[in-house]
Amino acid sequence: MTAFRHGPNREFEGLSRDYGYGLVVEFDKASDLQGYAEHPEHKAIGEVLVSLCAGGVAGIQVSDIEVV
Repeated sequence: MTAFRHGPNREFEGLSRDYGYGLVVEFDKASDLQGYAEHPEHKAIGEVLVSLCAGGVAGIQVSDIEVV
């Protein structure tokens, strides 16, 4: 993980009002992301975060974006 950023959704365009907060995690390589995704500590904290969201897993959106 090379960066972790987070903050409230300011909702300027009115297109994502169901998501009040966002997290961005950056990796250098796809293989680093894969290792993170499979790591037991990531899975454990992910379960906690999902449980805090309205609707559980239905209340989150995950996007894996390759920036070129």
